[in-house]
Amino acid sequence: MAPKSLLDRLGEALTGEDKGAQEAEAARQEAERLRQEAEAKAAEAQRQLELQAQADQEASLHRELEEAARGLRAQAGRTYVVQSGDTLSDIAQAMYGDAGRWPEIFEANKDKLSDPNLIHPGQELRIP
Repeated sequence: MAPKSLLDRLGEALTGEDKGAQEAEAARQEAERLRQEAEAKAAEAQRQLELQAQADQEASLHRELEEAARGLRAQAGRTYVVQSGDTLSDIAQAMYGDAGRWPEIFEANKDKLSDPNLIHPGQELRIP
């Protein structure tokens, strides 16, 4: 085999350098692709965390609303049957611990009462 000329050897060296440069470029592109993929996954993870936090907050609000609704239903469903000798003040004292709240009972029962001083045994009053 004949010895290689300087030109042949130079061409081989350049070809090797080209391959090295191509490999380096391919590695750089792969690194960039992986970086972008990691950023996308991090952004998705952050989005999932935010959605979970929002869902937790909504669940908490839902529980609070349910509790409030139960309380309102319980209050709306409370009634009192008037006993002989009762006054709206007596009923307010018994139900609220405050005789001065009798107007609330009167207002809630205006469909049954025309005068707060005229209540009769057996009347069923709503207690708001």
